[in-house]
Parts: sequence; structure tokens; C-alpha cells
Amino acid sequence: MRKSILALFTVLAAAPAYAQQMSYSDAAQAYNRILLEKGDGTYQRISAYKVVGTQYLFGERHTGDLYSPGEMALNIRVSYNTYNQQVEFYTKENPTKPLVKDAKDVDSFRLRPDPAIGLPDQQLVFVSGKALGTSGNTLYQRVSAGPKYSLFKKYKSTLGIVTTSYVDADLRQFNLEFEFYYFDHAKNQFKKLKPNQSSVEKEFPQLTSPGQLFIDYPIAANPELTLKQVFLALNK
Repeated sequence: MRKSILALFTVLAAAPAYAQQMSYSDAAQAYNRILLEKGDGTYQRISAYKVVGTQYLFGERHTGDLYSPGEMALNIRVSYNTYNQQVEFYTKENPTKPLVKDAKDVDSFRLRPDPAIGLPDQQLVFVSGKALGTSGNTLYQRVSAGPKYSLFKKYKSTLGIVTTSYVDADLRQFNLEFEFYYFDHAKNQFKKLKPNQSSVEKEFPQLTSPGQLFIDYPIAANPELTLKQVFLALNK
């Protein structure tokens, strides 16, 4: 599977026109889209539906580290289920059957880089919502950290209609979605942030020359890249 995914990424990179048609600024969304396009015919049952694709961020079993109250596990295999917000992990004592923790029972975890499947060249760090003062069973990726503001991203999978197969009424697919949040260190406040220019300018009136920033980094093309630049400016 990993070799085939790598091959597909190679094909996309070598075919600019097709890559543009299939472009996703988010690497995890691109990975999910490739799996759906590849379509090996397998599915899983969720309630009354047959669901294709994967609810795991970048697939299953990545090398990483897990931290929870009173314990930590380093250099283990980790899977992040974005549909039910659970972290599955494998230890030396349990190499085949995963142990499972809900987001509320995890302090943080991280996935190490894996270029073979499109995982970024920097590790991905996820923090439990409880550490950010939020309620609910949710994990947030720390996109950027600074002395004044830190940027976070929440992934979630929903069940969507499979537009290429209207005949099978109970067929669904995992659609990976994300939202942005930020933490105001001075106010100790965690808030959702809409990825558009007007919302950013309204939320951060102290931001200087925002117009030029959004010209240099069009937010519609790559919202995460733009917001990283915004928070870089805010933390100066």
C-alpha cells in the first residue's frame, strides 16, 4: 500500500495539469483523495452505511510518540482516527492489536515525518483540547507557536455521498475536513478562526499591512500558509 501511494504521489508530481485538477493545499486531504481515487473496492460498516476511504490521518501505523497523564510511550506506532477522535497505538507487548485512547485521555502525541506517503518533513504535534481549555473530545494540530499567539488546526472526518456511485444508496466515503483555531496567550483564550481576509483583519486589528500580506500569500490558494505568515507577523 505504501509503495502504491508513493507511486501515485510521483505520478501527480510528474503531471502538472492533472495535479492542478487534483490539487489540495492540505497534504492529508490530498492523501485521502488519492485513496478514494485509487479505490480498491474495500469498505467498512458504520451504522447502516458501507464507507470507503480512511478515517485515519495519513493512514495507519506511523512512527510517533504518545503522552498521557502519568505515562508516555516513545518511538511506537500510532494511528489517529479523525472520525471518532481516538488515538490507536501499538506497543512491544501489543504489536498487532492496538490500544485505544480517547482524545480526552491524551495530553499530546506526535507523528514523525514520512515523505513516502506525503507526511510533512516536520513532525506533526497534536494537543488535547483539555490542555487548551476547551471542552469536548477533540485533538488539535499545533501549526505554529509563538509568544503571543499560537495557531492550531482541527481535523475531522465526516461521511459524505459518493458522487461516482449513485446506484448504491448506502455507500458513503470519508471526507476529511479541517478548521483553524488560535490561542491568545495573554488572555488565555482559545478561539475559532475563519480562514478569510475579512475575519482575520477583524480578529487582529493590530495587524499591519494586511492587504499586502494577503496579496503575497493568497488565502484561497493555501489558507494554512497564509495564516502561518499572519501569526508570524503577530508574534513579532
